[in-house]
Amino acid sequence: MQTREVFLLIDDTWKKFRLKDKELKRQQIQIAQTAILGEGLHVLPQVTIGEKALIEKNVIIGKGVYIGDRAIIGYNVKIGFHTKIGQGSVIGNHVQLGNYVEIEGKCKLSEVVSVCDRAYLQFGVQLGPNVIVSNRANIGSETKVKSDVSIGADCVIGEACSIGVFSVIAACSRIQNQVIIGKHVLIDSYSNIGPGVRIPSKTRIKANEVIKNPGPNNLIHLEDCGMMEDFGDLEDLEDQAMLIYRYEKAEAHCDLGAFYLNGNWEKGEKKQHQN
Repeated sequence: MQTREVFLLIDDTWKKFRLKDKELKRQQIQIAQTAILGEGLHVLPQVTIGEKALIEKNVIIGKGVYIGDRAIIGYNVKIGFHTKIGQGSVIGNHVQLGNYVEIEGKCKLSEVVSVCDRAYLQFGVQLGPNVIVSNRANIGSETKVKSDVSIGADCVIGEACSIGVFSVIAACSRIQNQVIIGKHVLIDSYSNIGPGVRIPSKTRIKANEVIKNPGPNNLIHLEDCGMMEDFGDLEDLEDQAMLIYRYEKAEAHCDLGAFYLNGNWEKGEKKQHQN
């Protein structure tokens, strides 16, 4: 149900205000008249919500957040401090966005996605359900990430890439433009994959490896590449990938600890500046 009321944190207590109340102006909160707001919207100071944006029920928006025109925010979404969501982007239900995240226009995030602090999603990025994007990761424009993928801290993913389901890209890896990664792929830390490379499903790339010229049609052939391992039994790969996946998931939830309903938002923000 649409509402014209929001909850503001005043003296460590959430209080309800109508959009015309002068308190919103004092708190530097700007909500467009054409924005559609669901019930239970909680906002902090310096929030901007653009024209014709749609905010569903029970959304929590941190200090300094910018939500662009025609953006859609799903149910039970939590958005950390100073995060920017570009025009026309869609944020699915139960998504958590950390602090200082930047999401450019026309991005689409499915349900139960976690994007951690200072991550950057360029124009048109698509993330499937249950994807984790860790701290400071950068994903290039028009890249598509399928469900249950984990992208580690400080990873850089190029433009127009495709990453298959249940794949894990560990911290500090570099994936250049137009790389196609299959299903259940594990890429260990500090790997560097050259442009246009195609990585088959059920493959592991060991840490610190560089793949530039994998062969005809840029398809990696496992039998010709000593740096690769082909896991005949999928469970072997899943066991190793799951260790990284769980670590990244734990990191995601720890870094999204700024979301409180008990008045501790400012403490969470100060802690961010100390890190």
